[in-house]
Amino acid sequence: MANLYSRLILCVETLAMIEVSSVEVVANFGLVLTFNNGERRHFDMHPYLHYPVFHRLKNQGYFSLARVDYGTVTWPGEIDIAPETLYEESIPWLAGISSRRIC
Repeated sequence: MANLYSRLILCVETLAMIEVSSVEVVANFGLVLTFNNGERRHFDMHPYLHYPVFHRLKNQGYFSLARVDYGTVTWPGEIDIAPETLYEESIPWLAGISSRRIC
C-alpha cells in the first residue's frame, strides 16, 4: 500500500510541475504541445468548444491565435486552459502521427 501511495504522490507532484513550452495549432481544433518534460502531445480542443468560456475559439482564425503564456496555452481575451488538463487529456504525438492512449 505504501508503494502505491508513493507512486500516487509522485504522479500528483509531476502534474503540478507540468508546463507547456510550445504550442502548434493543427487541423480540426488540435494543438500539438511540447511540455517542460520534453514530451510532445496532441490535444483535441473539440470537446471543450461547447463551454461558454471557449465559444470564441470555434472561429478557426481566433483559435489559431493560441500562444504560450505562464506555462499554459492562452488566447486573446483572457482565455486559457490548465496545463494539467492539456497533459492529462492529450495523447502522445509521434512524428506527426498521434497514437491512442492505451490506459
